[in-house]
Amino acid sequence: TELDADLVSVSEKHDLALLRINRCRSPYIRSGAQNRLAQGMKVFAIGTPMGVVDSVSAGIISGYNNDYIRTDASIYPGNSGGPLITADGKVVGINTMKLMNQRFEGIGFAIPVRRALQEFGRYLKIDH
Repeated sequence: TELDADLVSVSEKHDLALLRINRCRSPYIRSGAQNRLAQGMKVFAIGTPMGVVDSVSAGIISGYNNDYIRTDASIYPGNSGGPLITADGKVVGINTMKLMNQRFEGIGFAIPVRRALQEFGRYLKIDH
């Protein structure tokens, strides 16, 4: 379904924007506790890479780089903006980029969801 959206706010620090879709109730996934993330924890990257709708890739949290969550879950073109979720279904990050070179497939990065909540919290109704 194609819907019109209004731009609410753009992050000055991260590659994030908050959009509002009027007259539409959208499903959502609850956010997870960032302080409970650990290396080796299983995560899933969800998105629409290259037009393949509702694609899921699995991996682990391999660490942190400059406040980004580092993962080996495949972050394909089109996964950017999709959620990085834990095995218990909580959003912990927003997929954003993948670093690649000729020697390895790549390392995926996600913006911690707490950053988005800090940036846009004043515009959101958050249920805990």
